[in-house]
Amino acid sequence: MRGKVTVLGGAGGVGKSMAQLMITVSLAIGRDLYGRAGKYALPQRRVLLINNEDDAEELELRFRAIIKQCQLSAAEVDLMRSNIHYQSGYHQQLKLAYTGPNKIVRATQLKQEVINYCLQHEIDALMVDPLVSLHDVSENDNGMMNAVMSEIKAVASYAGVGVMLLHHTKKLSGEKIDTDESLRGASSVKDAARVIYLLSRMTAKEATDCGITSQERPRYIRLDDGKANYALPSGVANWYYLHSVCFDAVDEDGHSVSEYVGVPEPVKVNKVTADSDPAVEEKKKDATIKTITKALVDKTWPVKTSDYSALIKKVVGKGDRAARDAIQLFPLIEKGATDDEVKLEAELIFLEQGRFRVWRQKGANQATFLHRKTAEGEW
Repeated sequence: MRGKVTVLGGAGGVGKSMAQLMITVSLAIGRDLYGRAGKYALPQRRVLLINNEDDAEELELRFRAIIKQCQLSAAEVDLMRSNIHYQSGYHQQLKLAYTGPNKIVRATQLKQEVINYCLQHEIDALMVDPLVSLHDVSENDNGMMNAVMSEIKAVASYAGVGVMLLHHTKKLSGEKIDTDESLRGASSVKDAARVIYLLSRMTAKEATDCGITSQERPRYIRLDDGKANYALPSGVANWYYLHSVCFDAVDEDGHSVSEYVGVPEPVKVNKVTADSDPAVEEKKKDATIKTITKALVDKTWPVKTSDYSALIKKVVGKGDRAARDAIQLFPLIEKGATDDEVKLEAELIFLEQGRFRVWRQKGANQATFLHRKTAEGEW
């Protein structure tokens, strides 16, 4: 989302970098390879990738693995090459902020260079891998990390780009990581993020529940919406299976070797003992949004949800908590979003009165409003 910061968190080695590259390629070619766009069209975007962990050769290998596993066409490869700009800081770290005199966090020259580059090349999204490499301050110092995040948000705002940061999670006793409290270091990181996604390995219990062997379990990873306001409906997660893509290579001694790159593919993972098919849950969500919109269709929009709480509870058929959860199913879009952003994120529903895009928005005093816009001709 333009002007905003997204954080993708996860433990080391879980696949954050490849997940970010999959999203990067998806944006560049206008095809959802990572299973996040759902039924919405994905427009082509220009992306700038700053990677301080991998050299250019490793990045190229990962791009080749995506091309091979996802069967990109020649035209899509051309789009990928033209729409993705990247800079590796593997040999010399690219720093956006540093600790100046009196422990005051200051921006480096890179901040303005990135802004200028994004404006000059009409970049839409900025990907950073990882956040910790962009600065030299203590991750646990809330004030200093808040200053670092302020510099990153300034880049997003001045350059008009959406920023995705990769960040590590805490070392937890279990493997499941599904809330923003799992992020490592200062809370100012999660507070500055507009959206948080969390990537984790399948736990032993999840594997048992889903009938997956211990040998196959390491290949399954899940993506959760980490921030409470963006949580998926209970029981629904985005699952991915890591395919090993093999390439022939030559080592430093001139011997032939094989190199493997794990490429995630969206998959459905259902509990053996429970009816928890994500497709079923998605249909339930769509039906709930449609039911609420239909009940409010003749009201004056935007609709302030607190004014119609009794009506919403009635059509949902449950109590206050269920009504609040039902309202949370409407996509949250900030004020000032463009028509393209609304079309991409808002829910498309069909009523007798016509086709509409519907979403929710925060107003004064954190009041929640439901918005709608006619989708006839997609304005």
